Amino acid sequence: MDSAQIERIVQNVLSKLKGEPSPPPSQATISLERKLLTEADVLRAAAQKVREIAVPPGVIVTPLARDTLKEKGIALIPSSPTRQGESENGSREVNSDGGGTIALGADHGGYEMKEAIKRALQEEGRAVRDFGTFSSESADYPDFPLKVAEAVAAGTCQPGIMGDGPGFA
Repeated sequence: MDSAQIERIVQNVLSKLKGEPSPPPSQATISLERKLLTEADVLRAAAQKVREIAVPPGVIVTPLARDTLKEKGIALIPSSPTRQGESENGSREVNSDGGGTIALGADHGGYEMKEAIKRALQEEGRAVRDFGTFSSESADYPDFPLKVAEAVAAGTCQPGIMGDGPGFA
């Protein structure tokens, strides 16, 4: 999952919480049956005004295809809700687009937003690890970014999203 996809999800959640209308749903979705997504695939999808490409688990996205996806505003979504869970050997949970588990954290001021973002990510089939806080009761903010940062630095999560009352980063 790239930063543009995360930003889209967070913006949609913030709009809903503010009572603003949601952006229109995607024009169309196509499914990729192969394990390789190329620039040519993305350009064909863009010509058809596709907004999302459903990809199978383990798909390889070429660097040029990734750049073109970003340029054309096309998102990759899982073709099935199947995800690999964390195993006893310590392997991390992997999303169907190859991205890792997303670390989430917030203080009490950002709790409701964090929960809404978590639900939105999970609805898109994303693996999420919540580092707290787990209620809107007052909490010590530095504890949560530290846990998120440690998980990202250790490679068990990628990326990390942190929030507090004023917003998210």
